[in-house]
Amino acid sequence: MTFDDSAKHGRKRSTHTVIPAKNVVDTTSAGDAFNGVYLGARLEGRTIADSVQLASAAASIVIQHPGAIIPVDVFTQALHQNL
Repeated sequence: MTFDDSAKHGRKRSTHTVIPAKNVVDTTSAGDAFNGVYLGARLEGRTIADSVQLASAAASIVIQHPGAIIPVDVFTQALHQNL
């Protein structure tokens, strides 16, 4: 994933490696999971790189389960294993 806001803010391009999913089952809610975790991490004061890593791990976990909602305990355990 690349964020390029150099034209607007004079910043240089940043590239972030995301965590791939091992077994894609259902992509429903992948973007919601990524965006929610990314924003939550940024609001906690984490760096952009840390927030992208955490958010990509969350999205990777969500798409390995059917439906848009997975049990909290399953999500939490999987998130800790991926970090």
